[in-house]
Amino acid sequence: MSVIPGTSCHINYEHRLIALLVFMSGMVIYDFVKNPPGQRQRWRNYGFILAAGLIGAAFGLGVDLCTSQISVDYFIHGKGITYDNSFMLNVMRLGLKAGFSAGAVTGCVFVVVNADKSRVDYLFPYLILPLLLAMFAGAGLGCFQFQTGWITQREVIAALGLFRAKYFTTVWMTHVGVYAGGLAGILIGGATIYSHSRR
Repeated sequence: MSVIPGTSCHINYEHRLIALLVFMSGMVIYDFVKNPPGQRQRWRNYGFILAAGLIGAAFGLGVDLCTSQISVDYFIHGKGITYDNSFMLNVMRLGLKAGFSAGAVTGCVFVVVNADKSRVDYLFPYLILPLLLAMFAGAGLGCFQFQTGWITQREVIAALGLFRAKYFTTVWMTHVGVYAGGLAGILIGGATIYSHSRR
């Protein structure tokens, strides 16, 4: 199947996730064995990272469920998902994977820039910022693309026709906006945490 714009990941995500969880579990056990109770911090940090990943997974699931209703073609030709009985299941799996990865990266950044390693509970409200910016940037860029058609892809139009290509590029730009807004939220949130935790 030809892939128009977009990416199709063939790396076994489940194995990488299992390896990450095994590594985290090993480090938590090591922390519990090596350090006295008052100095055991890894479980808090890793717990926050996993929680951020789960929040991101829920957000990613919602994004892909919504955008798959706008353009099925984007997920078929842009992401390489076969249109069969398991199509929606694969769309959901894609959203969960992408969202968990983005959320876990966000959690890692916030933990690293946080100077107060004994506390991570106050970091949770900062997770709202990347989500909000991702949502508004995605919706805004998607609507702008739909209304103006400022991004045109000849390959997409040739493959899908003008009408379906319009919805394809709308979803494409929505996803670009989601990632751009999320990245902006991570940078702003990380800078704010860095500043506040060092006062």
